[in-house]
Amino acid sequence: MTEEKQWGLKSGEYYAVLIIPGNFSSDILSIKNGTPRQAKIEYIVNDKLNPVAPRITNAGADALQAKINSEIVKTIDGIIFGKISSAGELARANKAQFLKTKSFINELNGNIQNIDETLKRANSDLQTGQSFWSGLKGYLPEIRDNSNFVREKYSLLESYIGKDPEKALTTVENMETHLSEAITSLKYLKAVLSSLYSATGDPQLKTAINQIDTNIQKASEVLGILQAIESDLKTKKTSNRLVQLKASLDRMDSAINMLMANEDRIDSSMREASAKLGIANSKWPVIRSAIQEANQKLNSISEDDIDSLIRLADTSQSPL
Repeated sequence: MTEEKQWGLKSGEYYAVLIIPGNFSSDILSIKNGTPRQAKIEYIVNDKLNPVAPRITNAGADALQAKINSEIVKTIDGIIFGKISSAGELARANKAQFLKTKSFINELNGNIQNIDETLKRANSDLQTGQSFWSGLKGYLPEIRDNSNFVREKYSLLESYIGKDPEKALTTVENMETHLSEAITSLKYLKAVLSSLYSATGDPQLKTAINQIDTNIQKASEVLGILQAIESDLKTKKTSNRLVQLKASLDRMDSAINMLMANEDRIDSSMREASAKLGIANSKWPVIRSAIQEANQKLNSISEDDIDSLIRLADTSQSPL
């Protein structure tokens, strides 16, 4: 009781003083401990001033105590037993999902720096890739020209085999040179597109890369046959590989033509990859902030907190 109240009681300014103890609120909320305590108020009267005063004061205090008890019971029954019980049951039903989500957000938050670096690298790769692709498209006609050169020289080689070994050898070597250049261009093209695919994950780029792999395989088969014919010519052996060469050339031409048809698709993939990355660049700062905020809030709630809420629900199902 404050000095002011003590003075007022002694001086007669007050007939009585009602005191709400410091543990009043904790007693109300003692339900959470499983051992509820009744919350009480105290009062002190000055019965020397007026003999009627204590009776009036006692009656008023008793009425106030009864009113407070009534309101406490109503509050506990309506809020603690009702709302907290519902919250506890909700916690019980969703505890596993909450802990799973918390673990996921923690892991995601721990990888924020890696995501920052990945996005930075993707931007660099895409910018480099777009620059390379603009110049790289010029390789496609060159690849087709080299393929056409090999195709056109086939008939000439066929006419020289068995008749003019020296011209046949020169023709084979020229065919090998042009085909090697085509294979080198294809490998360079694959390297650039693979870098872009790593940065964007665009499935259209993956399709184009697989097609280039097929081109390299078919062209390498033709190159292997040409090298075998060259070896036959140099060792004066009779070469009977022309039929095999013709079939391999047909397969290579088909693959090259399909690659040329994919030029527009690769252009489209570049545009889509750029657009997707642009969205990622604009959205990531907001998402990054949301992840950090969610991580902070979720970590403020422990598994023990959830278990306490569940236990409180169990307690509130039993009457005081």
